[in-house]
Amino acid sequence: ATLPLDRFAGIRPVESSAQSTLKKPLKNIGQVTLKPLDLKDIQEITVNANATAGQIQVELLTATGFRIPGFSKADSNPLTGDSLTHPVGWKKQTLADLPAGKYMLRLHLDDAEVFAVTLKH
Repeated sequence: ATLPLDRFAGIRPVESSAQSTLKKPLKNIGQVTLKPLDLKDIQEITVNANATAGQIQVELLTATGFRIPGFSKADSNPLTGDSLTHPVGWKKQTLADLPAGKYMLRLHLDDAEVFAVTLKH
């Protein structure tokens, strides 16, 4: 048997989250936040993921965890389908618009599984 590239293990949300503070349980909803990364000279970010049943949205945060205008979840282009190289993008901004520094990537998973994130120079 063979596996697709970088798909030995993945991250996906729990099937149902029944927190007492919620009016109803969240179904297959979750997020993953990566440690701060230096995005200098990064031309493209891709995500190896299966989002055939839902979608993934990617936002950028400052190294201290604050959202960056133009790079929020609402600004992101949703990733759908199953691909080894989903291209990450935003509606009006590109990575070239970011000032130098470290940033955190946050992946919002809606009934999706992530296997890898690749930063391309």
